[in-house]
Amino acid sequence: MPRILFVCHSRAIGGSELYLEQIARRAAGGGPVRVVCRPDPALDGWADRLAAAGAEVVRLDPRGPGSMRRLRGAVRWASVVHLTLADRAGSYQVLTVLACRLERRPLVCTHQLAREAEDLPLGALGRRFRALALSTVYGYASRHIAVSAEGRRLLGARAGLDPRRTVQIGNGVDVRRFVPASREDRLALRRRLLGDREPDGAVCCTVARLTAQKGLDVLVEAAAILRARRGGPPARFLVVGDGDLRAPIERLIARLGVADTVELVGARPPEEIPSWLAAADLFVLPSYYEGLSLAVMEAMASGLPVVVTDVSGSAELVPTAADGRVVRPGDARGLADAIGELLADPELRAALGRRAHRRAQGFSWDECFARTAAVLREVAATA
Repeated sequence: MPRILFVCHSRAIGGSELYLEQIARRAAGGGPVRVVCRPDPALDGWADRLAAAGAEVVRLDPRGPGSMRRLRGAVRWASVVHLTLADRAGSYQVLTVLACRLERRPLVCTHQLAREAEDLPLGALGRRFRALALSTVYGYASRHIAVSAEGRRLLGARAGLDPRRTVQIGNGVDVRRFVPASREDRLALRRRLLGDREPDGAVCCTVARLTAQKGLDVLVEAAAILRARRGGPPARFLVVGDGDLRAPIERLIARLGVADTVELVGARPPEEIPSWLAAADLFVLPSYYEGLSLAVMEAMASGLPVVVTDVSGSAELVPTAADGRVVRPGDARGLADAIGELLADPELRAALGRRAHRRAQGFSWDECFARTAAVLREVAATA
């Protein structure tokens, strides 16, 4: 392997960061690897895991003194730089490209979220900055990796990237960690995880950061609709994750009177996530946009039927009604209908779960890494 510098611009841990962790850990097993990331405390555990896997981690605040000098030094060391883009381009990404230009190092970008520009909450000035930032980042990169077919389409149609410089490489899932649970194991997990809060009926699980992207307000509204239809709690909705919107979501739960139905479990360490999924009967992710959701893929590998929204990679994971249910983003009533259908039919849930499990076996982190490493080697060799 060439000397690889991975750059993460995020301030929190989500699917994009877990993707980078999987790729960087495997790369560190075959050659020298460094990872540049922010010094935010939310990244501490993630950075520690990377260091334990053999990667050298450089914590860098782009606003700090000497940050550009340190970034240039990290880039100068590398044979190739890999930048994971989890959101619209900003200062961290632009500084990375500038350092690559100054040090004459090749760049590969993985686009975990390729979005239509019109749905971004930006004013006119923000859109102009975004266009300039994207042209700077996209234009310099030797190769671009899209994680979904829709993402690859958007990179060509909206960002104007040459299709010959763009390849689609899907994310993976650890099928050894995420496995279906027997009924007995599921009940035992509920007792262990929930204790005296253990629900009597079905459990719907969501694993997501509490951000506007994930549409969790729609999930709470759907839970309220189902509760009103049935005259009581139809199921228990467990949301595993944390984020900036926790307080507003808690207020919405109280206002709609579903505190006995929807529980914000909070953030949990990665090693616990397989247990939370195995304890559930159904997985729901009502996102407004996605790349290729690791949470959905992990739920599928766990043998759960999934309800997702018709956005980019999520819809690609659930191409037909035999694979799960797909609803319009923002449609609380449609989401309630889909969840209600599956809650009322255990046999349908089981059939969809079995098919989801089989489909998830086709997504492998080893294959994702092998294809990504091939791109990095090629770019490094031709620089």
